[in-house]
Formats: sequence, C-alpha cells, structure tokens
Amino acid sequence: MHEPLSRINRALGELRRRQVYRLAGVYVIGGWALVQVAGVLFDVVGAPEGSLRTIALVLVLGFPLALLLAWLYDITPAGVVRTPPAGEIESAPVRWNWRWIDYVIIAALLGIVVFMMARGRDAPPGPVAHSIAVLPFADLSPEGDNRYFSDGLSEALMDSLARLPGLQVASRTSSFAFRDPGPAVRDVAAALNVSALLEGSVRKAGNRLKISARLVDGSSGKHLWTETFDASMEDIFAVQETISRGIVDTLKIRLLGGEALVPVPTRDLAAYEEYLRGRDQLRRDGTVSNVDRALAHFDKALEIDPQFTLALAGTCTAFWEKYATTRDTAIAEQAITACRRAERRYDSTAEILVALGGLYRGTGDLEQSLELLRGALAANPNHAEIHEGLGETLRTMGDLDGAAFHHRRAVELDPAFWRYHWNLGVVQTQGGQLEEALAQYERAIRLQPDSPLPYSSLGATYFFMGEYLKAADAFRESIRRDPNPQAYANAGTLYFYAGDYVQAEEMFQQAAVLSPADFRFHAFVADAIGLQDNRGAGDAAGHYETAIRLARQQLEINPREHLTRAALAVYLAQVGRQDEAVAELELLERTEGLDMDSRRAMGMAYLFLERHAAAVQQFRLAVEGGWPAELLTLDPRLNVLLEHPEFQALFEADASLE
Repeated sequence: MHEPLSRINRALGELRRRQVYRLAGVYVIGGWALVQVAGVLFDVVGAPEGSLRTIALVLVLGFPLALLLAWLYDITPAGVVRTPPAGEIESAPVRWNWRWIDYVIIAALLGIVVFMMARGRDAPPGPVAHSIAVLPFADLSPEGDNRYFSDGLSEALMDSLARLPGLQVASRTSSFAFRDPGPAVRDVAAALNVSALLEGSVRKAGNRLKISARLVDGSSGKHLWTETFDASMEDIFAVQETISRGIVDTLKIRLLGGEALVPVPTRDLAAYEEYLRGRDQLRRDGTVSNVDRALAHFDKALEIDPQFTLALAGTCTAFWEKYATTRDTAIAEQAITACRRAERRYDSTAEILVALGGLYRGTGDLEQSLELLRGALAANPNHAEIHEGLGETLRTMGDLDGAAFHHRRAVELDPAFWRYHWNLGVVQTQGGQLEEALAQYERAIRLQPDSPLPYSSLGATYFFMGEYLKAADAFRESIRRDPNPQAYANAGTLYFYAGDYVQAEEMFQQAAVLSPADFRFHAFVADAIGLQDNRGAGDAAGHYETAIRLARQQLEINPREHLTRAALAVYLAQVGRQDEAVAELELLERTEGLDMDSRRAMGMAYLFLERHAAAVQQFRLAVEGGWPAELLTLDPRLNVLLEHPEFQALFEADASLE
C-alpha cells in the first residue's frame, strides 16, 4: 500500500527537482501574454483570418515539448546542461536559485485567473457565430426615387436568410437604423451583435438593374464575398437567390433539402413593385391617409396578378388597421373579404399568418387566432410581427401579462420600430403600469415623431395620472400632426371633466365628423349635450340612437367586443330601452376576464337603470382593475352616488395606496 504512494512522491519530487513545474508556469504566462498582444496587433494590421487560431494551436502543441525539454535540461550559470540523474546530484554543476521567481509565477497565474473571471462576468456576450445583419441597400437610381425597391430587396434577403435554422438574422428596423453612412463596420456589427454584415446598392433605370452586394466580416471589416449583377427586372428573384446562396456558402451554413432559398411570390414584376410600395407605405405613421396609399398599391398589385398572396395579405392587414381607426363596418367587410381570399391560398409565410391571426382576432374567434399565431411562432420564434400579433390577441383575451411578454419580445427583436413600443405602452396602460407606459410612448415618438398615435396615447395616460395640462399638450401635438378623431375626442374628454360641456361638445363633434362610423363619438356628443343647462334629453336622444345603431353593427363583426357591448347597454339605458340594456348586461355578467373599461361602462349602465348597488360593484371592479378612482369623482353624472358608503370606500381605499 505504501509502495505505490512512495513511487508517486518520488516522481513528483523529481519533477520539482528538474524545474518542470516552473517551466509550465512560465510557459502558460508567456503564451497567454502572446495571444493577448497578438489579438490586438492582428486587428490593427489586418492579419489573415485564422492567424490567432494558428498561434494558439502552436502554443498548445508546443506545451508537451517544452515540458520534455525541462525534464532533460537545466539552465545554469555555465549554460544549458543536461539534468543529471537523481544519484548524481553531488557532482552536478551549480544551478541558479529560482526560488524567488516561484512567487512571481504563482502571483501571475492567480492574476490571469482573476482577469479572465472578471472579463467573463463583465464583458457583453459576443455575437452568435452564424449571425448576420442585412443593411438597407443604397438607392443609386438616377432620380433617387426607388428606395422602396432597394428596401424591398433588403427585406426579401432578410426573409430568405431568416428561414435558415443555422443563421440568426437581425431585425429589419434594427438593421435599417444604420441606413446612412456613419459608424465603422465593426461598430455596426457590435451594435447589432452580429458576426457579419450584408450591404450593397441598387441602381434601377427602367427595366435594367445593377445590383452590388458585399458580405463583410463584422470583426475585421474585410470583404468575405462580393458580387455585382447586371440584370433586368425579370432576373430579380434569381439575383436574390444567388446572393443568398453566396452567403450560405461563405458562412458554411448547412442546408436541409434542395429547395430555393428565395421563393418567387409572383411572376409579374410590376405587381411585385406595387407590393413593395404598399408595404413601405404601411410601415409609416399609422394614419388613415397612409393606409389608403398602401391599399392603393396593393390593389394595383392584385389587378396585375390576382393570385399574388403577399399582396392579399397586405390588403387584409391594411383594411383591419383602417377599421381599427374608423370603426366603419363596411371597411371591416372589405377586410374580411381580402383575408378570406388570402386564407384560400394559405401558405406558411409570416405575412399570411399574421394577417389571418388578425382576421380571427378581429371577428372574435380568439382561440383560432391564438392557435394559428402560436403555431406560426413555433416555426418562426424570432419573428417580431408574429410576437406582436400574439400579444394583441392575448390583450384582447384579457391576458395582460402574456400580452406584455410578447410585445416586449417584439421590442427586443425590433427595437427601432415605433409601433412595437406603442403597443407595449397600451398594454402597460391597461395594466396600470403608467410610468412604464409613458416611457414606451416617448420612445415611439422619438422613433416616429410624425405619428399622431403615440401622442394620443401619451395624453390618455397623463390624463389617467391626473396630469391634465400634460395631457392637453400631448393631445394638441397629436392634432397638430394629423387632425385625427381620437385626439379630438380626448381633448373633448378633458373639457368634459373640467365642466365645460359646450367646448366638449364641439370637440366630440369634430371627432364624429372625421370618423362618422365610430359609435363612441356620437355618444360623447350626447353626453355633453345632456349636461348643458339649456339642452334637454331630447337633444341628446338622436345621437344616442345613432350610437346604438353603429354599436350593433360593430357587434355583428365581432360579438366578443365586450367594451362595445357594455357601451351599448349604457346608451340603451339612456334612451329608456331598459329591457334591452338589461339583456346586454346579463350577457356581460356571464363573461370572464372583463377589463377596467368594460367594468366602468357597466357601472354607468347600472347607474342609468337606477340599480345603484350593482353600479357601485362594477365601479369597484373597475378601480381594482386599474381605473383611477379620482376620475369617478370628477364625473358629474356620478354625484348621485357620493353619499353611498360603498362608493365612498372606493376613494378611501385608493387614497390609502398613495
């Protein structure tokens, strides 16, 4: 038992006598220092790719040889001599005393360990090995008016590369934030956290194209692959395929199957151009006029190629966006028709899946929307538009936590697109996270200062917070950018709560003129009229009847719009149609997951039905859901409840939380 241990001890002692340990320490320290210095110098002089790996490999292979030489030879004052065997120690030459340097070696090794641990903890994660950002191709056309086309080419390349399981592709707007020349290639790659960049230019003159593409290494700035194409418009998809294949071959990405990387969406290039123009228009400021321009381009594309699926998806999405703003059910019918056409030509492209998810959400089939979008997300886990659609469906279902998760993920994937920040802010406002919502709206404004939508939401959030002057400023900015009905309605609400019902009526009338199909604005006009001393219930009744008719039409499109149903109950109670109001409220009472807006509207309906206990119960649920209790105190229609003890308790509970 003792003999093996004795042999091990003798062997370790011999290694120590022959200075092998010291040599190993010096070798590790020197090799590490060499690699660090080489890494800096190679970046400066532009050494060939792989030079640093070669040095590291030589150092690793040389380590056993260095240990062998340490075993065989000694460095002495007389020079390098062969190490004597253990039995000849007395006759061996005098050797240097290295004891003093042992401590230096130990300290240096400990320093290296501490340095590597600190760098590993503090350094940001490096780029994924196979990751790329497609920068917007420059438009070099003679008139400089073909940016929609060069952007469309960049997006098509992003889409084709994003389908590859071994490649991570930076989002559109993150990449497009670097449209103008500025930061060096390595700075752009570091900002986008990618290992390679694809950049290029497009010169379009009539039917002729000159396209240049360059794949650039993100760390060195060196060109890995470059190609120039002189082609006609008919060759555009073949050029996209060639560029994609060049990237795949250069980055050595393994492909599954032999299918084309770039599917051909249409054989008619004029239709493709119109589609690109429409898509470019749809991403702008979200106003009805921009949506109409997008629809015009999609319509032209479909006139040329009625089977162009992507144009159908664009039409479907654009119509739903317009319907959300105007509440015109005729537009909803057009949206449904376009979406059903796209559904009949169903394929797995993200645009189709997002459009159909919007169709099912807009018509109240939330479970089908959820199933479709979750399936789409499983196939495209890093697609921001799918996350956005899924977040909107979950928000409609009342799952604000799930909605916030997916909207936040969309922001992470595409942080430079204003709409994703705006949508996240809407969810946070509904969830009572008002400070967080303000930050998202302000980011959206910085990214898209011409859009009225974030200003309108910013004002509404300030209003909820009791910051009425800031709310008024935000509404004013929204109107200045686009005289939109929502901003006028928000301004009218400020006047309403301030007790200036004449000014409130004027603002609501402006909103109703701009969006005559939106039932809410007609009802707001009626509310303002009803509180004016020189006006009567008869003056308001006609506006309520219009609101009732339009709300019923909207419920035919989507029977699960709970806030619309609650508002309908309010209007029915206001005009004395009590049985109908009660029927709507009974449907809502059997519904789970109602939000604060729906609860507050139900409270108003019960109030006008003179069922005060039920009204207070709904107001309590609204406050628990995030509705500011202070706004209830400002509404003159609720003065009749001020002596109600449970109603008073709402404000006491709200004050105790401040």
